[in-house]
Amino acid sequence: MKVFVFDLLAYGENLDRLKNGGQELPYPLSKQHFKADVAVRTYAPDDARPLHAFLELAYAQNNERVDPFEAWLHFMTAEEDFDGRFWHLAVAEGDIVACALTWEPYEGNGWIKDLAVHPQHRRRGLGEALLHHAHRAYREAGATRVGLKVDSDNPTGAGRLYERLGYAIDRVYAIFTRAVSTP
Repeated sequence: MKVFVFDLLAYGENLDRLKNGGQELPYPLSKQHFKADVAVRTYAPDDARPLHAFLELAYAQNNERVDPFEAWLHFMTAEEDFDGRFWHLAVAEGDIVACALTWEPYEGNGWIKDLAVHPQHRRRGLGEALLHHAHRAYREAGATRVGLKVDSDNPTGAGRLYERLGYAIDRVYAIFTRAVSTP
């Protein structure tokens, strides 16, 4: 499995080049459009269990693994770069149907940890709208560069979405695993 790390670049960059520096978020940022039945709000502590269950469902088709709840919650919220104002939840009829979980910006850089859309809500522009929403939040917080990662075998077409929105591959990682036998 390969993991691609993308940086949001100005349009027209050479996609074949390893890019070490960042580019500013594109001007102007596109306005996000959500369907009338979808509301976007930030995370609240009561969202933890429903959000975890949503991520397990959203990632069930690909190789993403969601840690058990307590480990996931600690990893995602215990560090200083967690700020619930940067977790964007799309909700329809009281249920989470998409999320963009982003780290608090650091030195002008933002990082999108998770972008996930419920399988029944895919191919409707919700992921793209949430990315634009996250970009706006980052711009308002002073970030000038945004990165994210995606598995090369992600079946949802996420990589194509990121490239279409101006992200370019910054680096590629190969992840190797091996079962350890017991003596």
